[in-house]
Amino acid sequence: MATATKKKAYKATPASSPRSKSQVIAECVTATGLTRKQVVGVFDTLTQVMVADLGKKGCGTFKFLGFKMVAKTTPAKRGGEKKINPLTGKEYITKSKPASRKVRVRALKTFTQHIV
Repeated sequence: MATATKKKAYKATPASSPRSKSQVIAECVTATGLTRKQVVGVFDTLTQVMVADLGKKGCGTFKFLGFKMVAKTTPAKRGGEKKINPLTGKEYITKSKPASRKVRVRALKTFTQHIV
């Protein structure tokens, strides 16, 4: 039987400035022991899953391991209303704005507990 060796828990050091993509990948490589290509593959797959869930046929939300939730919102079409100009008193119609898609990111409870 092979003996199981325990790994030390990885402790990340705080960055003095925002990390670049390559710095984050390098940090993940040192923490997990995977190769750089494997870590990049994991991030690419995660990106594809997020795009699929937030796309037209997806459910519209993506929860990332209890840390954040990414949600797609679709505000309705606005405008085309009759309003009165306060200076002249004349009635005018506002320009209409088409419906759009927006992405909202929200921190979940477990993430905020680690930060606060």
